[in-house]
Amino acid sequence: MKKIIIILISVGFVINLAAQNRIKAVVNVPNQKEIGAIIISNKTMWVGLTINPDTRNEMNFKVQKVNAGESHISFDVSKVHKGSNELKRIVTDTETWTNNTVINEGLPYVVALWEKKVNVAQCTINNGKPCKYCRNKGYHLEGRVDRKTARYNPSGKYKVIQ
Repeated sequence: MKKIIIILISVGFVINLAAQNRIKAVVNVPNQKEIGAIIISNKTMWVGLTINPDTRNEMNFKVQKVNAGESHISFDVSKVHKGSNELKRIVTDTETWTNNTVINEGLPYVVALWEKKVNVAQCTINNGKPCKYCRNKGYHLEGRVDRKTARYNPSGKYKVIQ
């Protein structure tokens, strides 16, 4: 019985540690052309932002390092505005990569929390050679811990998504 209690306490402790590493909230700040995030972690981790994921128009922003504790970070998304208050999502048929359709709605994005950043010099995913992402960006991320998805609309109001 004593062993079972110790095991249950140990499992609860591990689950609690894992729950600490998370994205508490994402924050849309259209008037400042920012997407922010509130991160809770028990160690150094990495946060990435992808706008319009899984399309040809996907935009990956430079990852940000967060340390243990609660961190508030922001990504400058002014490049998606292109001098306009209207942000348009381009929807592409992923099977044929044709039939582009422009939709006036918030642009989907993903904020993800990762355990590890692997630099191109250490990447050996592609049969001992750096992967395509590392060759293009100089790094890739491994061990996704959490992710939040939302929509960004530059003409919208400040909004926190939890």
